[in-house]
Parts: sequence; structure tokens; C-alpha cells
Amino acid sequence: MRLALFDIDDTLIRGDCEVLWSRYLTREGLYDMSGIDRFCADYHAGTLDYDAFTRFQLAPLAALDAEVVREHRQRFLDDEIAPLVCELLQERVADHRERGDVLVAISAAHDFLAKPISRMAGIETGLYTLAERNGRSFTGRTSGRQCFREGKIGCLEDWLTENDLDWNDLEDTWFYSDSHNDLPLLRKVVHPVVVRPDDALRKVAERDAWELIE
Repeated sequence: MRLALFDIDDTLIRGDCEVLWSRYLTREGLYDMSGIDRFCADYHAGTLDYDAFTRFQLAPLAALDAEVVREHRQRFLDDEIAPLVCELLQERVADHRERGDVLVAISAAHDFLAKPISRMAGIETGLYTLAERNGRSFTGRTSGRQCFREGKIGCLEDWLTENDLDWNDLEDTWFYSDSHNDLPLLRKVVHPVVVRPDDALRKVAERDAWELIE
């Protein structure tokens, strides 16, 4: 099997969906997410407390009426995310699909946002951090493995196992990402591709002669 993996934020879309969602909720007066900038700084510095960040991100899902938050999600996706889907990465998605490669989105973003966004980008299969649910409502906690840094490798290996596969069954692998936080998985695949990378990832990509998409 030939496998093409795509990060979502600043890769499949030109922006960070959880940051944009936080600002949307604050702007609409639905929930105060003004603390998002502190988490952004920690993420780019490589010092993010991911447990604290997921609690921050999932708090409004637990606090707001489930149907109201789903209605706002659709408005957010239509108005703010759809214009940000990256045309160049859409071409890469189409190229991989035409060659018969298996396409998988893989993102640290929680699935309430990441799943519909990956489908907007033309990718049906996705691995994300899962927002725990109680029926149609949210608990404010995560469920299962966190899909962040080394956790992305674990989530991918779990998915391979569920499909009766392992790394030895992968004939060729690609991973498209913008962030140094994805270096563990970028180093694991055969073809790491960096997309508008942050400074730390750019240094590694240039040193190791990885493919670079600006």
C-alpha cells in the first residue's frame, strides 16, 4: 500500500482551525476563548502543554448546547474555512488519488473540527484527537490517544493494526506538514514534504534536502 498523509492546519488549509474557531466563538459572544494567543505562542515554541490546550479547546463544546454549537460549526466552516482550503495542496491530493495512493488526514486538532475540514479538502479517512462524547453532547475531555507529536505515529500504527497492516506493508509513504511538532512522523516516512514551514522545520528540511512547498 502507498500512503499519503496530510496535516490539516497551515497545510491543507491556510490557517489553524482551532485558533480560528476560538476567535469565532469569542467574536460571536458564545464563549470567551481570548486565551488562545498564549497557547499559540507555546505551540510555536515547542512548549505546548497539550493536555491544558485540549481542555481549553473542548470546554465550549461541553458548555454550549450541542445543537447550537453544531449550527455555528457549519457557519464557521462555510464562511471562514472553505476560502482557506489550499489549492496547491488540493492538487497534491488529486495527484495521489490518481496514482491510487491511500489518503489520510492526520491532525492534532479535535475531530469536531478536523473531520469535516479534511472532507472539505477531499480526504475521507482521518486520524485526530477525539473529543469524548456522551450521546450527542461533549464531556470536555479527550478520548483515546492524543494525535500530537509522537502520538501521531501511535495513532497511525493503531489505524494500521485495525486494518490488519503494519509498516512493512507500506510500499511508499508521504507526509505533508508545516510544523516542527510533526518531526517525529516526518522522519518516519519515506517522503517528508514541508509546506510553508515554521523556522525550526525549515532548518531541518534544508539540512536534510526534504521537498519544500512554499
